[in-house]
Amino acid sequence: NPSAPRPGTEVQLPVGALVATAPPPARRLARQISWREPGIARRIHAERSVQATIRRGGFLTLVPRRRPRPADYLFLVPRLRREDHERDRVSRFIEALQRGGLALDVYDYDPDPRTLFPRKAGVSGRGGPVLDLRALRERHSEARLVLVTDGTELVDYFTQRPYDFVNDELALWPARMLLTPVPMGEWGEREMNLADALGALVGRATPDGFRDLATAFDERARPPPRPRLTISEADAGERGLVSRILAWLAATEQVLGSGDSVPRRPPLLRFDDPMLYSDAEPPPADQAALISELREWLGTEGFQWLAACAAYPQLRFAITLYLGLAITISYGPVAVPLYDERRLAQLSLLPWFRIGRIPLWLRKALMASLPPPARQRIRFAVDGMLNGAPLPTDIELPEGAHLPIWRPEAGGTDIPLDAVMADLLLTEASDIVPMLRGGAFSAIFRQHLVAALANRFWVVFATALWCAGAWWFWPAPTTAPHPAGAWLPLATYVAVTTALAVIFAGAGWLRQRRADWQPAFGLDGEGG
Repeated sequence: NPSAPRPGTEVQLPVGALVATAPPPARRLARQISWREPGIARRIHAERSVQATIRRGGFLTLVPRRRPRPADYLFLVPRLRREDHERDRVSRFIEALQRGGLALDVYDYDPDPRTLFPRKAGVSGRGGPVLDLRALRERHSEARLVLVTDGTELVDYFTQRPYDFVNDELALWPARMLLTPVPMGEWGEREMNLADALGALVGRATPDGFRDLATAFDERARPPPRPRLTISEADAGERGLVSRILAWLAATEQVLGSGDSVPRRPPLLRFDDPMLYSDAEPPPADQAALISELREWLGTEGFQWLAACAAYPQLRFAITLYLGLAITISYGPVAVPLYDERRLAQLSLLPWFRIGRIPLWLRKALMASLPPPARQRIRFAVDGMLNGAPLPTDIELPEGAHLPIWRPEAGGTDIPLDAVMADLLLTEASDIVPMLRGGAFSAIFRQHLVAALANRFWVVFATALWCAGAWWFWPAPTTAPHPAGAWLPLATYVAVTTALAVIFAGAGWLRQRRADWQPAFGLDGEGG
């Protein structure tokens, strides 16, 4: 068995269809944004040098030629959670730009851009050096800065005003912009304040929004200025703020061009409601309202994709892509997969895809809202994923063609410490997971429950007995002032019991150490 606490094996399944979801190399976009303003070359421009010398009355004036220089890009991406679908989705577009020939560096940060972790070869981790913004400027002072975030960690939650480091440190880069996954229809005071603090354009981190990079770093493009607060708007209070936000949105949309392909989220999904994450089941009316809004916002195909993701207890980006490709909807003789980049962008905006799990009550409600044929297609897709043939060791496939899944080992611990296995054992009957019927649950846990109750009883009994003994040796208050040595029995009692407790604790520790030193199989080499 694998070393604790991992009672299972990670199996790589060859799923070549996952490669089809990788965005193609954005060579045209990379060429469009790969050049920056001309720089000084080593050669001399003869004609301009002669003209400059004549203008200065014959004094030799050399004018160097100018040539375009390649632009370096610096992407900062938040890594707040391990299974954040939005981060993984955006990372694929960044990798596509890199494959298209764009020179770029990517850094993850947590909890804000003042703590940075370099990413190498498409793999992010926290084992490398940790940098701050000062060290980042020393490395990439001339790069074009691109922040790919919704901006929640850059502004104060209550005032929606950017923190000081946004204006004092991030705005020091010569060229910068912010790409947000939030649909353009939801932009408001936060986006306007960040654009003003950065002095940059806010773009969209959607499938078609990465073209906003070319717009933002065009020499002729200028970010729309922040609307100034007039006296009448100041008197209007909140209405004046709304009018300034609308004016800024109109100017930004004019610069960016076409509208956003991702529609704005329903109000119930737009705010960080703890009810959406909680395992406590909300009232049926609230569940029905949530399902209705999800179905309307995602559409038929997107809602079925969401329900398919809810069939597995954990949300992982590779599994989401696999289910979107494996499940198809037939339109006559044509079978179209659920996968679509616009639908993936919508799913990634949902709060459950940012934390990597869907609560059980919502999983039940999603599956119950589907017709039987759709539930059957989901079961077939999940079964094909879990029972696929492992990747042979002598075959090498691209990283995007691997689907890592976790299979528990047979003959391991009684109850593997795994979230998926615990979900299967502890949930009630539903259309999603099987249920332990009859006395199977009691048969598994009875021995552990009896042992836990016995240990608790003896601990409580021993504590009560010790307190009774201490009360017996305590000098009577009526005999005060106490004679010399009145407290000696109590002190002796406490010292003796403390010494016994230390001896028993040491003996238990030695016994545990001796058990750890013995091999897993018996001392005689036979199976223990």
